[in-house]
Amino acid sequence: MKTKKKSRLYFSGAILVTLTFFVIKIPYLSLPYFWDEAWSYIPAVEWMRVHGPGLLPGAIPPELSRGHPLLFYFLASSWQLIFGNSPTATHVFPLLISCAFMLALFFFIKRFFDEYIALTTIILVACMQIFFVQSGLLLPEIIMALWTILVLHSWLADRKILYFIFASLMLLTKESGFALIAAIFIVQAGILLLNKEKKSPGAILLQLSAILSPLIFPLIFFILQKLRFGWVFFPEHMDKVSFDPGNIYSTLKAVLNIIFINDGRIFMLIALIFAILYFLVRFKNFIRMKVFLKKEMLILIYFLVFIVFYIAFCIINFFTDRYLLAILPLFVFIFVFLFIKLLPKRYLHIPVFSVLLFLSVFSFFRNTRVQDVSICYADVVKVHHSAVKFLEDNNYYEKRMYVPYLMTFNLRYKFLGYLSGNKNFRNLTTNLKDTSFVFMVLSFDSDTAEFYQFQRDNNLKLLRRFEKGIVNTEIYIP
Repeated sequence: MKTKKKSRLYFSGAILVTLTFFVIKIPYLSLPYFWDEAWSYIPAVEWMRVHGPGLLPGAIPPELSRGHPLLFYFLASSWQLIFGNSPTATHVFPLLISCAFMLALFFFIKRFFDEYIALTTIILVACMQIFFVQSGLLLPEIIMALWTILVLHSWLADRKILYFIFASLMLLTKESGFALIAAIFIVQAGILLLNKEKKSPGAILLQLSAILSPLIFPLIFFILQKLRFGWVFFPEHMDKVSFDPGNIYSTLKAVLNIIFINDGRIFMLIALIFAILYFLVRFKNFIRMKVFLKKEMLILIYFLVFIVFYIAFCIINFFTDRYLLAILPLFVFIFVFLFIKLLPKRYLHIPVFSVLLFLSVFSFFRNTRVQDVSICYADVVKVHHSAVKFLEDNNYYEKRMYVPYLMTFNLRYKFLGYLSGNKNFRNLTTNLKDTSFVFMVLSFDSDTAEFYQFQRDNNLKLLRRFEKGIVNTEIYIP
């Protein structure tokens, strides 16, 4: 009875964490779309909403879908057809996926490890800035994180049909899912080769074929894409694939910083190092006590091989921080698991996990970079919205305006949430040399130095400045 009561208590804790997370996110749902949402994903989803959801190549023009498999766009556009295409209605979709991910992660860890580790992990994940921000943006990384957990859960639970379904859905969402299939294949192949009870070649081939079976649908998609457009992967993306050692080194360095340093995770690394040192000092005792179970170590091997494969995929392709959402929760789990196993006395856990939570939350207030993994994205959106309203109020619709690339979308398309009326701005340019009546500059743009030199050379006058937090938008006139 005590065990059941304890189990219900942990489950109630997981539900409470998830509901609290959802409620805290509500004020962010109505914000207009930001960055890759605004120029890439939402226009593609909007196209599919208008023309009808589809999964075959060409259901969205490739310049909008960037050649990706179309399941994410299919689901998002279907959601919009049911609930509307406002930012609020649309942002509920990724938020629900995020809540489903937290619960899936809890049940996964609960099944294969224990409830205490499961609840601690999802609390730490919920407080990660990268997860908190991405949870309300219409981008595919959150659903890829969900597919990752569901694929691992179904495979390790020996639910082959569910594995096939979830792995197929993952691969039809984004190409990075191939890293997980490859990891499962390599680990399982190693297990079969090292197994003392040798199976027949036919049985081994059958098991390995089951792992690769979810490749069927994405292969069909990419074959059809080749037949229709003449290429398998979007050419612009292939141009960014690089095996240059310097590029690999710099990207790997960025990846390791995000995993082990950013948002207070350096304390997690330090705490883990101390726990490992303690383990080494008491190595014989830990071995005798069988602290680590064989089945737990096997799951960690799956995790670590997947993490290595996924990082390898990231460092040769175009990379941005949010791509690591598929593996960051696994790192958090590995830390929690090892720390609790190596230092089982719970009075040691409270201060360490409390400091981690404090550092995670504190990171929300010390942003220095504008990205779609930083909470200051909300300030950017609000500043942009105020600037667009100023242009509308002053009836600048027909004026020739220089604006940064991202603002060209915000000023043209009402469905992005910035325009208040039915009119939009069409007379826009991103070339400073073009004759313009209005000039806009965003503080976080990479070309601000060029603009301010142009502003000084041409004696442009500051008309209005909008500022919030670390970001600002300025409007100039000749």
